[in-house]
Amino acid sequence: MFKKKSLNTCYNICYNNKPINYSLHFASRKRNRLLNLELIEETIFTGKRNKKRSKRNKIFLERYFGKINQKYIVILLELEDHIEVKTAWCKKGK
Repeated sequence: MFKKKSLNTCYNICYNNKPINYSLHFASRKRNRLLNLELIEETIFTGKRNKKRSKRNKIFLERYFGKINQKYIVILLELEDHIEVKTAWCKKGK
């Protein structure tokens, strides 16, 4: 049988063609928040888009990682030629 894809997964596929850049705000807070760049990139490609918090070109993505029991939240801007990560943080639990 044909398995129906999530709309969020289809929407995030378009990010594969654009390079990811990190803003200075994100870079200055990365050490304080103990963030993992690999998990942030995985959140960008496979995370769930929160439509209530997203506006125009500002996108709010979140993803829960069960093994480490953390939820990564990423705010990014989708520009014409690249994606810019404005800020990110993680929470314990769902």
